[in-house]
Order: sequence, then C-alpha cells, then structure tokens
Amino acid sequence: MEQLEESTRLIIEKYRRRFGDLPHLPAIELDAELRGRFVAALERALSRNMPLFDYELQEFEISRSRQLWLRLKRKIMRLTTHRASARS
Repeated sequence: MEQLEESTRLIIEKYRRRFGDLPHLPAIELDAELRGRFVAALERALSRNMPLFDYELQEFEISRSRQLWLRLKRKIMRLTTHRASARS
C-alpha cells in the first residue's frame, strides 16, 4: 500500500473504516487509468454512503494472467529505473 499516492491511500482507508475491508482488488497492480476509475468508484460509494455495487466491482476484476503481466511489467520498470540510477 506504500506505493500508492497519499490521496488514493486516504480514500481506500476511509472506505475500509466505513464499510469494512475492500474486496480482493490489487489496487497497486492497476494501471494509472484503471486505478483512477477505481478511486472514483470508491468516492462515489462514500458519497452515497453505500458499499460498491457488484457491477462496479466487475470492472476492476483482473484475471490471473493480467495480474502476472502487470507484476512483471512493474518489476521490469523498477529494475530499469534502478539500473539507470546506478549508472549515473
């Protein structure tokens, strides 16, 4: 969770305090656009004072192969960033 922006982390924590834990959704592994839509859905749920609807959650379900691809992509980005900073 430390890899998320502060505003995103605050919204997720506020949702958890009000409605209990989130469904198993890897917010860290979502790309920036999907993560933004996820946070917007959480904000809508908070404003209407109701948990996320099932149809809202379906948009953010990620297949196992997609999870693996996103993890690999993030790992490669981290390694290339680390390598580039080590060369400097």
